[in-house]
Amino acid sequence: MKKVILITLGVTLSIVTFGQQSQKQKEAGAGFSNLNNWGVFYRVGNPKSLWRFTMLHGFPNLTQYYSPDVQTKFSGYHVSVRAGKEFRKSMTDHLDFRFGGDLMFNYHYLTRTVDDLTMTDNDSYSKSNSIGPGINLVAGLNYRIKRILIGAEYLPCFQYWKGKAITQENGVETKIDFSGSGYCFTSGLLSLAYQF
Repeated sequence: MKKVILITLGVTLSIVTFGQQSQKQKEAGAGFSNLNNWGVFYRVGNPKSLWRFTMLHGFPNLTQYYSPDVQTKFSGYHVSVRAGKEFRKSMTDHLDFRFGGDLMFNYHYLTRTVDDLTMTDNDSYSKSNSIGPGINLVAGLNYRIKRILIGAEYLPCFQYWKGKAITQENGVETKIDFSGSGYCFTSGLLSLAYQF
């Protein structure tokens, strides 16, 4: 009798495990936001619930402003690493609604150089970097064409940051520690993924 129970239990577990494995879904892809932020992601789970792993990177930004008296240059970048969970609800055969959330960790770096072209030559330089955790919600859509997913996400977030800034002006250097928190409601992401 013990052998029958063990064999039955073994077969049942094998069927359940096999059934769960056949529903396993993986996705890998890339996305961008604001045309200067891009990233890669990997998702794993089943068709209705997936774990999300994302790394976003802001391009080294270079912005320059010129006037007859002053030239100002800004440059910087940021990196965001995120992990979370998303759930999907099928709306049609090809369209899914997605919702969930991510925990994130961000790093930002920014420099500003001001070249004063007047006789006073009041040049200045500043740089700052900050790190901090955050949380974002996920609401979006996926349009499926065979194994290709075209997606759009809205990612409102709350984040905390802490950092240091150094400013040099008229030969005097000033160091500042800063921290803060805030909400962002304008973050979105367009993505292209492959399901396997």
